[in-house]
Amino acid sequence: EYARASLTGTLAAGGHLSVALEAQNGAPDGVALVDTAAGTLLDALSYEGAITAATIGSSTFDLVEGTVLPTSVADSNTVAGSLIRFPDGSDTNDAATDWRFTATPTPGAANVSTP
Repeated sequence: EYARASLTGTLAAGGHLSVALEAQNGAPDGVALVDTAAGTLLDALSYEGAITAATIGSSTFDLVEGTVLPTSVADSNTVAGSLIRFPDGSDTNDAATDWRFTATPTPGAANVSTP
């Protein structure tokens, strides 16, 4: 674990939340949404490789949902952009299906998929 943001409250259905942290230390990388009080993994993304044993607090979690996201999707090195769930907010519990790279970041708004 190398960065943490404490979140409180509830998002309305269809709502958006943007969290920006300056944290990156080489591949693979991952993001986890964890209920630390219950020790429960709520959602996760592992990119630029598979993180299968992330220690958060006193718990260990597999951050790969279904098929690992191919490294080529997350690692452009030539085009600025973001990883997005597409269609917007879709979660089938399969990273390779749910996530795409986009050159059109849309923080706080619906995702747009562009190469």
